[in-house]
Amino acid sequence: MQPDKNALEMEVLANNGHSDLDEVLARGWAALPASYRIPEVAPTLEEARAWCRQLAESHYENFHVASWFLPKALRPHFHSIYAYCRVSDDLGDEVGSTAQALALLDLWAANSTPAMKGGPVIRFLLR
Repeated sequence: MQPDKNALEMEVLANNGHSDLDEVLARGWAALPASYRIPEVAPTLEEARAWCRQLAESHYENFHVASWFLPKALRPHFHSIYAYCRVSDDLGDEVGSTAQALALLDLWAANSTPAMKGGPVIRFLLR
């Protein structure tokens, strides 16, 4: 998915013509938890599993409670699915503009392949 050209143009105009994709991304990341950023080095499988579990268990939604009804062996898999959905949703909803959301989602999609380093969510999902 490519960032919407009109939204990016509006973003540039809002910043007196001094914006570029890196700046749009930086402002988007600044609105989100630092742990959402794609790391320089891919986490180990155990680090990824722990990150997904912490994210799933630290949110107030019913998902955390409902996950206790799953067999224990399945919980890590559902934690990773929840983490993927939570981060994806926040990239689209919790930033300052459509341009930031689209740029972040495009970067997220580009790093969501086995060949890319991804982050903890992707590392665990693609193991």
